This record gives sequence, C-alpha cells and structure tokens, in this order.
Amino acid sequence: MKKQTLSVTEQYFKDVEDLKEAKAINKSQEEVVRLLKGATPKYKLKNWTRGYIPEHYKRLNISRQEAFRLAVIGAREALTYFQVNLHFTQAMLFGAVVEGYDTIYAITTSQYGKSWTLGMIAIYRAYKGHQVRIAAATGETATIIMSKVIGHLQNADESIQSSVLDSGNKIEKLQTSTSKTKISFKGGGCVEIVTLGGNSVDPKKKQQRYR
Repeated sequence: MKKQTLSVTEQYFKDVEDLKEAKAINKSQEEVVRLLKGATPKYKLKNWTRGYIPEHYKRLNISRQEAFRLAVIGAREALTYFQVNLHFTQAMLFGAVVEGYDTIYAITTSQYGKSWTLGMIAIYRAYKGHQVRIAAATGETATIIMSKVIGHLQNADESIQSSVLDSGNKIEKLQTSTSKTKISFKGGGCVEIVTLGGNSVDPKKKQQRYR
C-alpha cells in the first residue's frame, strides 16, 4: 500500500488563534510519533504475569531492580487477596504500598487502570487497619474510585469480605449502592470519600468544582 502523508499548512487558517491551535496540535502529534519510534517492539519485551515488562519509563526514580522487586510483591498480594493478575506497573504500585512507600506519584494516560488499581489498594490498606480517604476535587471523581472499591469487594478473599463491619449491607448489596461514602472494616480500617473541601460527598448530586 502506498504511504500517504498528511500535512497542515498555514494557508488554511484565517486567524492567528486557529494557527496557534493547529501548531500546538502538530507539536503534540510530533511528540507522539517521536515516542512511538523510540518504543521497544513488543516482541523484544519480557513477558509478565499479565502483559509485558516495560523497557523504559519517561520517569522512574527507583532502580529497575527495585521496580521488579516491588512488582513481584504487588502481584503476589493482588493474586492472594483479589484473585487477579496485575500488569507490571500496576503490580509495582501495589508493591510500593505494601512496602510502605510514603508518597507515590503515578502519572499516566487515561484508561490506564489507575482508579481500578487504587480501589484494590484502598481495600488492602483498610483491611490492614488503616484509614483510607479517597480525595478528589469533585464528588463524582471520588465516587468513581469508590465504585472500584465496591467492585473489588465482590471478588475479594473471604477474609476481607468477612471483615467488613457493615453487616447489614451484604457484600453483594454494596454493588447496587449509589450513595455509599464509607466502608468500615474490623480493626479500625475504613475507606471513605472526601473532597478537597474536607466534606463527604453525595454521589447523587451534580458534579461540582471546589476552588
């Protein structure tokens, strides 16, 4: 198939703002192309329990050896308590929490599975006796992660399910709850929704922004 090239030239734009916007888009596209060209082909990557082990990150402030160690720990704990296989980066994040890392920054694209992974980590921490608070700028955002928490509880190990204090609400009933803002566990742990304003949120309310 003949290769075709699409180029956008300045003559198609009638005002400066459109031109600036187009140049910004082109610059982003060029960056994507550069990253794709520098990516390691899948056939050269090492297999992981799910997917592959990334060959490089844009930024990773720990050694590859430490990253692998954390990923092994995270994968083990996730499989033990939730019967799921994590991708390498997800397992590394989980392992960092297990190993007591105080602060973790995870900057990824959307649909990467951050909320899904955080939901699992929140349960794990609460089960171990910690108070976990899901903070976000809006109630809707926090509720998304809480929905992941509730979803993971459905498939969590029996030891976790039986530690949920809300015995009046069976685990399966939590799945249909639209207003759950806190789940408490035996041992003092809990998972709770808060906003940046410090108040619990009502998922039924319209999305609001806090300044």
